[in-house]
Amino acid sequence: MGNTESQQMLKQNMRGVFCLETIWFDTDDGTSVRPALEMLKASYLKTNFIHRNAVTKDEFFFHIGKWVELEASEYPVLYLGYHGKDGNIYLVNDDKKYDDENRIELDQFSQRLKGKCKNRIIHFSSCSTLNILRKNAQNFLRETGAYAVSGYKKEVEWMQSTAFDILFLDLIQYGGSKNITPRFMTNLRKCLMKEPYSELRKNLGFELVVRQ
Repeated sequence: MGNTESQQMLKQNMRGVFCLETIWFDTDDGTSVRPALEMLKASYLKTNFIHRNAVTKDEFFFHIGKWVELEASEYPVLYLGYHGKDGNIYLVNDDKKYDDENRIELDQFSQRLKGKCKNRIIHFSSCSTLNILRKNAQNFLRETGAYAVSGYKKEVEWMQSTAFDILFLDLIQYGGSKNITPRFMTNLRKCLMKEPYSELRKNLGFELVVRQ
């Protein structure tokens, strides 16, 4: 298959990304995953994306509500750029605010998304959020209805994890129709087991859990 034909197929089957992101360090710092998403949009992938900053629970769940209203075939990927600890994401980068006001537990998140994420993938780009038991990850998937959840089991450097996020989002664009299917997920997992992904995945503690 020629490059032109391959690119046309990708354009037809592209899977859009809905990104919510924290303000990473302070208001004067421009650190953001948005340029990475813009690169995917500008490339031959032509990946559509929606990017929003959300640093309060009200903002966060407001935008999550907007995501689930979109067609799963158009924006099946939820990309969450936040701080994290085991089974949690944190909306801000201030140790004094790592409390209930700024913490979202996966259980709380799954309850708010109950049954609304069919044919979708949720990616946590945050330190160690997926450092949880496999059965808890499966419970999250069953509760939300999502096809898969991905993220990191370790503390990760921002630049390294963002670079891997780009590779992961690139892989998600390939394979069949826009819909997330068992065959697509099988092929995605196989790709992640090969170089260069396998070593990077291991070093970063990247985890992809597919609903059983």
